[in-house]
Amino acid sequence: MGAVTLITGAGSSMAEGESTTTSVSNIGAATLSTDDKSCKIDTQNATFTVNETGIEVDDESATNPDSKALKDQILNEHLEETALGLVDIARDQNTDEDEAETDSKALMEQLLREQTGDTTSDLDDIVEDTEMKEDENATTIVSKTPMEHILRDQTEETRLNLTYIAADKDMNETARFFAEVVAAIVEWWQWYAKEEDPTCYQIDFGVGSPITLLMVLALLPEKYQGFICIEDTHRSASGNGENFSWLHEQTMEVLARLSIDPSPASILFGQGLASMVRDEVDEGWRVFTGRSWLEDQIHLLSNNELEPDLYRFPPETKKIVFFFNPTEVHWTAVEVDLNDDVWTYTLYNSLFKGEKGPTWKACQEQFPLLEQLVCRASGFSEPKTRKIIAAKSAQQDNPYDCGPIAIYNATELLKGRRPNAEVDTENLRLRYLQVIVDALCLLDEGLKTPAFRARMRKVYFDDYPTRF
Repeated sequence: MGAVTLITGAGSSMAEGESTTTSVSNIGAATLSTDDKSCKIDTQNATFTVNETGIEVDDESATNPDSKALKDQILNEHLEETALGLVDIARDQNTDEDEAETDSKALMEQLLREQTGDTTSDLDDIVEDTEMKEDENATTIVSKTPMEHILRDQTEETRLNLTYIAADKDMNETARFFAEVVAAIVEWWQWYAKEEDPTCYQIDFGVGSPITLLMVLALLPEKYQGFICIEDTHRSASGNGENFSWLHEQTMEVLARLSIDPSPASILFGQGLASMVRDEVDEGWRVFTGRSWLEDQIHLLSNNELEPDLYRFPPETKKIVFFFNPTEVHWTAVEVDLNDDVWTYTLYNSLFKGEKGPTWKACQEQFPLLEQLVCRASGFSEPKTRKIIAAKSAQQDNPYDCGPIAIYNATELLKGRRPNAEVDTENLRLRYLQVIVDALCLLDEGLKTPAFRARMRKVYFDDYPTRF
């Protein structure tokens, strides 16, 4: 992988449902460099809602004063295309070039006489659609800048509020720790974003998909989400102002990769392995293909129509660990032990209710299909049998802590260790926020990927000793 890069992009999107370290040290020690950072801009999915005063959507003279000229232009282009088509038809039926042209002119005149009303009506619809699209574009252009200003102002208000809370001796110590580390993250994100909207600015740490500030802010515990002054529907998992602390898969994968590099060579992280293995995806896929997502992937792979990299693992692989969320409302971690004769799938579920429920049912249905894909893509012999079991996992007592627990379980498994059955999710969230701060600091040094990740290992294992 090349150098760690920065890119800007669309706002985050978050799944709906349940989500799921130590003292803060030297958070403010890093100084912001003024070196330029290369970035690309992608505001395709940005949400803008403010219209410029004075432009009315229904005012044709304001949105498109040349509508008459546009209509004439479309009419001429339409008639020209029709004439060319008629010439081709006439030439197919006549060998004489002049006769063909004469016939086409006659047909054209007849077409105009018989279809003028219909043609005019069609053109009116075309012009109306064109003007509507142009008006929508104009609205986006004039409303983009005000919305960006609002979000930038709200981000700065958030930073100032967090800084105030961190210095407030009357606040409890944990709240102040969180405020201090998140204030540092916001400040770094503002610096990297420069004049762009920091909330949807994407940063690529070189260990997964880029993530946005809004995604990272979800690491703040739900009871402290009131510290954030940013009013954006993307902050809420369901868009209804609830579960602000639900984690996005991109954030989880980045944190897992930053935390476990390197893992033992025989234990690999199946990043994105089951991202599309979801009930709603299967339902839609069956409508179009008659197959579930994984069934269709097997079909495509069998016909050499699928790039198998996602499902390909090296021959020395003994274990695979991946995130699993088939219901789209609850994160779990899965470890696969690849024995020659039997593959054992171990589910770590922070809301385990015994061998029942939608996640357990999905394991029975999806793992045999996933197994076929991995074996075919990797050249493994298919096992004679498989076992699906549930292991002890830390349990959550709210709708949003499954994300941090799933990250913890996955990272412990990737290190070759059994996860503890008792963890402090607030400590987990604070630790993961600290990892993001340190990654942002190192990113500013312009380190190449190997050096960047080596420094992150030292930060994770030496600077923040585990205490849960």
